[in-house]
Amino acid sequence: MLLAICTLTACGDMPDPSQTGASPQADMIMLTLHNGSTVSICDKTDQMIETEAGYQWIFRNGDCSLTFPKTWESRFIIRGTTVYCLACFERAEVCSSLFTIEFRSAEQVASDPYPAMILGLSGKEYVCAVYPNAGEPENAVLKREYQALSADCGAILKTAACADSVKFQPIDTEIYMPADSGVKSAIFGNWKMHTTKTGNLDEQICFRDDGTLTFTSNGNTIEGSCLFNIYAATYDWNDQNNWGEAALVFLNGGIYRATYYETDPFTLDFSPIQLPPDLSDPLNGTVFAIAP
Repeated sequence: MLLAICTLTACGDMPDPSQTGASPQADMIMLTLHNGSTVSICDKTDQMIETEAGYQWIFRNGDCSLTFPKTWESRFIIRGTTVYCLACFERAEVCSSLFTIEFRSAEQVASDPYPAMILGLSGKEYVCAVYPNAGEPENAVLKREYQALSADCGAILKTAACADSVKFQPIDTEIYMPADSGVKSAIFGNWKMHTTKTGNLDEQICFRDDGTLTFTSNGNTIEGSCLFNIYAATYDWNDQNNWGEAALVFLNGGIYRATYYETDPFTLDFSPIQLPPDLSDPLNGTVFAIAP
């Protein structure tokens, strides 16, 4: 390509190789551009380490990482939390970004545009990857390069690791949609506790048609949000084998699957996908019935 990796120099403190899986080398890759200038591959607040697997980007003060393949050598650059096609970036192409990492609250994670993939947790924030919607470069050579890198992004995002969600499997949001005025769902409304492992029935959860929700327990209220499964409308409620997830719920830093059962009474059951280390689990093992 147009660029070459010319040197490896240190940038910031070296992460513990036992924690990152990286070799104990220098941790900043420098790129020499075609105009002769030299720039770092990522911001100096982050680290980029060459490993056997490829190039490991360590960001969010060391809390999160992604690994890019060896085939991406001299082909990408990161500014802030946006990953760019380097050939397009050098030419100031509008269509140069491949994806951006965002750290979102429960309300933001279900907003529009919603994430392309939920990568994990950082504290009580959700680490999300968002694809651009600016199209592709018009130049044929740049377009081929941009498309080639774009094709690898899904696999790269699946290498994500975050300290507050160890062994978390990234969630592709392709089958989910945010709530808006056109979304119809059987789960909108107030649900009261029906059964619980703890015996505490003084709890309720309210789903609003704007995609936000509230969970109230013992007079304390926590706000959250949800994304709706686009296939929920096709479930055959006369066939229990066809029942399934109705929504992803984001509450207090946790992620749950909400399953709707059209029985008597109509019920919602919650199972956690991921919880922060310090979060007690208010919903797992509980069943809510629609409030009168």
